[in-house]
Amino acid sequence: MKKESLTKSLDEILTPMAFKKKGNIWIAENPILVKVVQLQKSAFADFYYLNFGVKFKTLETKDINMHIFNRLGSQIKNENEEILSLLTISEDDNKELFKKYVNEKIIAYFEELNTEEDVKNSIGKWTSANTIPLVVKRYLNI
Repeated sequence: MKKESLTKSLDEILTPMAFKKKGNIWIAENPILVKVVQLQKSAFADFYYLNFGVKFKTLETKDINMHIFNRLGSQIKNENEEILSLLTISEDDNKELFKKYVNEKIIAYFEELNTEEDVKNSIGKWTSANTIPLVVKRYLNI
């Protein structure tokens, strides 16, 4: 898909959920967390990454966009291939399939996260917490 289609699709999903857009980043806040979605162009290929995660408002960190970071993808091979195809810059414009994956993988994830305890419980389901910065692990006591 082209950037314009990706951006428009994300706007259609995220704006009604109180996300505000600035550049290629959408942000929604509650008193404890900042939920972030970022469309990032690959520096090496005609491809986009769709990053998403949270920041804790009370944890001051420099140079960390998201304290808990994820990227749109799937452990199921055919789903992951479909997602990668959607994020590849092309004339294909399957907005409905893209929106389906954003709703299933990102929105469903965000709906479960409203407190620090929710985030800790979510991390507890992961197979590895190696991608979480040490400062965040210390903050969460994990």
